[in-house]
Amino acid sequence: MQSESERNQETSQRLRQVCAGNSRIFEGLGESLRNLVEQRDSAEELFQAITSAANDAVLMSDWRGRITFSNRAAREVFGYAGDEIRGRQLHELLAPGRFSREWRVRLPLFRSTGRLDPVGGTVETTALRKDGTAFPIELSLASIKLADEWNTISILRDISPRKQAEQDLQVNEDRFRNLVERNQTGIVMVDRRGHCKLANPKALSLLGRSMEEIRDEPLGLPAITGNRSEIDVIRSGGDWGVAEITVSETEWDGAPAYLMMLHDISERVAEESKVRKMAYHDGLTGLPNRLLFYDRLEKALVRAKRQHSEVGVLFLDLDNFKPVNDSLGHNAGDRLLREVGARLRRCLRENDTVARLGGDEFTLILEDLKPEHSVRQVAEKVLDTLCSAFSIDGEDFHLSASIGASLFPDHGYDAETLLRRADGAMYAAKQNGKNCLRVFTPEIEINNSDKLRLKSRLFRALERNEFVLHYQPQVDLGTGRLVGVEALLRWEDPERGLVLPDQFLPLLEESGGIRETENWVLRTACRQSIAWQEAGLPPFRLAVNLSTQDIARGGTADLVARVLDETGHPPQRLELEITESALLQTSHANGDFLRPLKNMGVQIALDHFGMGYSSLSNLHRFCFDRLKIDRSFISGLPTDAHGAAISTAMVAMARALGLDVLAGGLETRAQLSFLNRLECSEAQGFFFSRPLPADELQDFLLKNPQVSRAGK
Repeated sequence: MQSESERNQETSQRLRQVCAGNSRIFEGLGESLRNLVEQRDSAEELFQAITSAANDAVLMSDWRGRITFSNRAAREVFGYAGDEIRGRQLHELLAPGRFSREWRVRLPLFRSTGRLDPVGGTVETTALRKDGTAFPIELSLASIKLADEWNTISILRDISPRKQAEQDLQVNEDRFRNLVERNQTGIVMVDRRGHCKLANPKALSLLGRSMEEIRDEPLGLPAITGNRSEIDVIRSGGDWGVAEITVSETEWDGAPAYLMMLHDISERVAEESKVRKMAYHDGLTGLPNRLLFYDRLEKALVRAKRQHSEVGVLFLDLDNFKPVNDSLGHNAGDRLLREVGARLRRCLRENDTVARLGGDEFTLILEDLKPEHSVRQVAEKVLDTLCSAFSIDGEDFHLSASIGASLFPDHGYDAETLLRRADGAMYAAKQNGKNCLRVFTPEIEINNSDKLRLKSRLFRALERNEFVLHYQPQVDLGTGRLVGVEALLRWEDPERGLVLPDQFLPLLEESGGIRETENWVLRTACRQSIAWQEAGLPPFRLAVNLSTQDIARGGTADLVARVLDETGHPPQRLELEITESALLQTSHANGDFLRPLKNMGVQIALDHFGMGYSSLSNLHRFCFDRLKIDRSFISGLPTDAHGAAISTAMVAMARALGLDVLAGGLETRAQLSFLNRLECSEAQGFFFSRPLPADELQDFLLKNPQVSRAGK
């Protein structure tokens, strides 16, 4: 038989084994156990001392399975007081299940051998409290022999908090996975080697791949962690797009990994591209705008200075485009400008630039000029290209352009100077008859400077009451009596004196003041006509020149109606004169824009007839009352055979169409005799009277009711 000391040593050794096998549960108690084993003699006292300090529930059962000992933690977790738990079977504390059944089966083997296998070890099962409440536990069993009998030590840990945490974690994981799956941001997880471990549907869609295709495939890291980069992706529908990728460090299965977030920014990139294009390109033609033009010109000058080459700058303005645009309508005018831009591009080399500055103004940059690609050659090519008819809405239109040019380094070293001098040369081309090229010279700049000062003074002329009207009589050649007067605008410039219209009207049109000025002319002339009638002069026709731009634009009929109502001037005695060259720009409208004026009773005259280039057959499309033969055809009569033939033809044609004819610029008796033989209806000119201020004309007419005799 073993002595008491031997049994205590064996028990202590066994306890050490039990505690060592359950070191995960008895965290931190191993060292205390060893100390207590060395200090105590009684194994039972030792066991009770250890378990009373444990936070886990500890039960001891005898070989019959009856509980013989429980520590404080066990009683608290199971809800028993005092010795209520003693004598109960261990399996009674466990919910019915595989573990409790196997425990009862293995109990006879345990009684004889002390072996708990295969039930031994640590398992998770369910325990029952005194009130029947079930709760999850982690159970560890060990056997120990005390007083020659095998006993079971049960160590139980309430794992309800852990299970609840695991359940919550699973719920959160499910929610997270659902969020990832449904997220419209692409999410990709890769390991340190760049192998794909996870990708949500949005990421797979952007990458154009399936998970099977990219699983464990090295995708590579597109950017340094924390930075952003952009890659091309495939959008739904197969279109290419752009995604922004953000990479951050994380973990995957406990190992370092990278999380890539893919944001589809295709629409933003497209919008930014559109904004950039709008910032640097003309919205109508798609050509570079003023900003991009300057940028390219400055870069071209840098290259030219480095390579010692020449750069040409062309400033192009379409001739008479504004009335065309007004008469066609802006939609058709826009199509015309787009076609002009396309033709200009075809005239240039790939490294040259054509830009639209606005309106009908275009600029060209010609780099590295060569003899075979000089400014003059390009300008001639442009003019030839533009002279071909433009077909808009089934009708053909012909355009021309005035072109000014400047050269680097001859005419300037910076973009601003070169453009300004090319612009000045373009105005010189306008004054030179249009449809031509002028290259900058210092004289052009001087003239333009004078023109600019004149334009500045002209801007305030109406406000300062510097405009005046002179009137020239119109005479019936059959009776010699006055039939009308033409109101002619003059400018009394404080510096230059009396300025004729051909010197300032183009500037007035450029400045946008022509319409306001013509409104003043119409009102002033109508008031003066009424004043003459009140002074005792016989009724006669009042002729006023109006711009076709205003008539075609609309609103002229309303203006005329208001003026007639304000002044009381009879509409039948008002005649509006329109030049033939201006009429050509509105011929597509087949005369409908004149109809409201005719309906009021206002008469319409075609001025400068014979100076335009339209077919005479177009006259039937307009409701004219009178044709005015330009003075250039009258001045050489009767000796100028060419002028005589044209005048004869025009008078005959007008009579055939039922129109009156008025000859302008009559100065000699020989001219008068020739016109009488042609049976021309009316005339005006210095032969009768020069244009006079209103008061002088009134005195002249009161003294000379037979104007033809006064002229003689």
